[in-house]
Amino acid sequence: MSKFYNIPAGMVICPVCFESLNLQGSSLICSNSHCFDVAKQGYVNFLLQAPKEKYDKRLFQSRGYISQAGVFQGLTDRLSALVLQALAQRSPEAGQRYMVKLLDAGCGEGSHLSAVERKLAGATGNRLSLVAAGIDIAKEGIKMAVKRNPEVMWGVADLAKCPFADRSFDFILNILSPANYAEFQRMLAPEGLVFKVIPGEEYLQEIRQVLYRGTDRRIYSNDRTIALFRRHFKLVAMERVKYEVVLDQEHFMHLLQMTPLAWQLSWEQVQQMVKVSKGRPVTFDFDILTGKRKLN
Repeated sequence: MSKFYNIPAGMVICPVCFESLNLQGSSLICSNSHCFDVAKQGYVNFLLQAPKEKYDKRLFQSRGYISQAGVFQGLTDRLSALVLQALAQRSPEAGQRYMVKLLDAGCGEGSHLSAVERKLAGATGNRLSLVAAGIDIAKEGIKMAVKRNPEVMWGVADLAKCPFADRSFDFILNILSPANYAEFQRMLAPEGLVFKVIPGEEYLQEIRQVLYRGTDRRIYSNDRTIALFRRHFKLVAMERVKYEVVLDQEHFMHLLQMTPLAWQLSWEQVQQMVKVSKGRPVTFDFDILTGKRKLN
């Protein structure tokens, strides 16, 4: 059953008029009669018009395949640990059950949020009532996410018009995805945290060095991204997660299909790169920015 049938009152809002959406039958309807149906798969499409850019279904399939192989586990384990550390600092009374709301903004096919959600549930047991939500503008990704984990509230939505009320979330994840900081500020609870994951300077360096040999693009810089994050949030921590993974040819092919770095390659170039990569480790390098709301 869709998680939209059991949502906290007032949490989901209309992206047209921003009034609360309430469940009537299998639809979410606001006081101004704007209606958003719960699809039979369990997600809700909150888009007001079809997106201009269509994401390739193969991209999400490849990312899911890579995630299932555990390639991103180092990253999702660390994100889970950061959330658990933040929860421990709240020091709820012994035996007290408490609710935590978590959003993955730009969730793709849902693998990262699903990994974090299951890690949190396993670590906290019955003490934690977790409301997890994931949104992305790509319907194909969300349809895969619902199949992956029906315990999450999944929605097709534009990050510029997120369908959630002010101060709804204790934690917002934004993993290797575009952001809308104004919306994040609006949805973040007063003591909430934003975790933004960006590529580290050595992220997929083996691919970058082949693609951009002889150019400045061989070395990635995220200085502008960090500066922009600082403008909108108080940067309370930044840490690096870096590890290497040896991929077989099938997994390396999926990696190339999921990363924008390789989208301009021809099929012949992809096959050549797969052959060259055999038995060689690939670097996964991430920076996790932790932000809080700035005091006015």
